[in-house]
Amino acid sequence: MNKLLKLSLTFGACAAILCGCTQSNIVTPSGGLVEGNVTPDMETKENIQINWEEVREVLRDEFIQPYGTYGDYVMDLSIGWDNDADALILRLPVTGNPSGDIAVSYAQDVLKACGDEIAVQDFSYTGSEEEGTYYGSYFDTHDVTVQVFPYNSEDDESTYIVNDTMKAGEQRALTALK
Repeated sequence: MNKLLKLSLTFGACAAILCGCTQSNIVTPSGGLVEGNVTPDMETKENIQINWEEVREVLRDEFIQPYGTYGDYVMDLSIGWDNDADALILRLPVTGNPSGDIAVSYAQDVLKACGDEIAVQDFSYTGSEEEGTYYGSYFDTHDVTVQVFPYNSEDDESTYIVNDTMKAGEQRALTALK
């Protein structure tokens, strides 16, 4: 019985101590007044800087898989903004000898995923369509160059399988060189 009494007193003391720690300054501020803007900003922001490193990592996670759809060909991918060309550059080195149809299919899938990820970062853009050649509304206002080439031959454009520049608003199928 003595242990039960000690346990009860210990529990009661802990409860009393914890009750003093539960005042919320969020619900009832210490001064009684809420400071700052109390309404959330729900407006869509414009001119958001796209984080190309994050887009690249998302694309890598999706496409660089040994057992994925293009696992027999995919080696790496690079994406970034080229200030000189004022365009997005998407470079897709591949292994083996994929046909032009496979290279185009791969490039278009990567381009759609890119448009979707851009729409995630900037809500003013919409993503791609499941079917068709709509890559997302980002490409309605920005040029993109897509290059698919054998690994380690980036400097030799004669080996490129796809080297296609799509002007803003075109939203068309990419074309293979071979």
